[in-house]
Amino acid sequence: MDANVITLYFVDAHKGDDILTQDGLVIDIGGPIVFDPTGPSGETSFGPLGGIECFIGGLTPVENPTGYPGDAVRIIGLLMLVCLPVFMRYLLARRIVTITGLVVFMIIGIPEAGQTGESTSESYGHEYPFYLSAGVGFTHIDETFNTEYLGSNYQLSVDNSVYPAFRFGYQSSEKIAWELGLRLDYYSGDMDRAESDGSSNPKGYTLFFGPVYTGQAYRCKYLGPLRPMVQLNLAYTLVHNDLAYPVTQFEPAVGGNIAIGVQRKSMDLRFGYRYFKLDRDNTLSGVDASSTSSELELSGFFMELSYRFWPWH
Repeated sequence: MDANVITLYFVDAHKGDDILTQDGLVIDIGGPIVFDPTGPSGETSFGPLGGIECFIGGLTPVENPTGYPGDAVRIIGLLMLVCLPVFMRYLLARRIVTITGLVVFMIIGIPEAGQTGESTSESYGHEYPFYLSAGVGFTHIDETFNTEYLGSNYQLSVDNSVYPAFRFGYQSSEKIAWELGLRLDYYSGDMDRAESDGSSNPKGYTLFFGPVYTGQAYRCKYLGPLRPMVQLNLAYTLVHNDLAYPVTQFEPAVGGNIAIGVQRKSMDLRFGYRYFKLDRDNTLSGVDASSTSSELELSGFFMELSYRFWPWH
């Protein structure tokens, strides 16, 4: 600030840009407001030319400085992910969450008229292409595995999984990134125990690798500036050994994930489907293999919220 002059600096893909990708476009929801006394009564004019919108785009009247309930949406999303393992044990809750998820995704996919961003960058030149991300997710599985053991039927039901996920990413171009990640799966369901020893709470690990395509930025009517994304991963998953179940071990499996989602600033929201089938491996003596399921399918739809950061920035 010099006397009565305030100088603002906006740098593409740095602090002050809502979309942290160097794409020749700076999007910021805040900015100076100039009151135009000649404007219509009851209206607020803003931008450096009064009634003409600032080139930064997306400025909002002083009565609503944020323009979207970003913090509230993030808090509600995290609370839903924490509570889902309890409520998703009920069929009605699963249907409600599924319908709600579809509605929410349709809402965030509605761009505000005239707010589609046009990139002016001819080549990608992000100064910090490497990034890390950490998040939490939920998968609806609904799988039942049956085992005939000593003349009785034993069931292993996997309803859902909640997991933290960690990613290391490399932005190879303006729209393509490559991610290597690890997910820690905590499964919930019911198990008919066959032994006093062993775990009755299946857990597992999933390693995944693949590209993420990020599309052109647009301004969502309700959530502000967003960038659509598509993820495709090749993955490897395993379940912990020594289950307290007639089938004590399942073989690791190769599968995959596919997801669509949106980015806003450093937040990623993804909706997708994972596919895995694990063959049974070690069993207790007395298991009738001909009457026992051969595969445990841990496939299902998932929702994930993650935060991206640049430790080398």
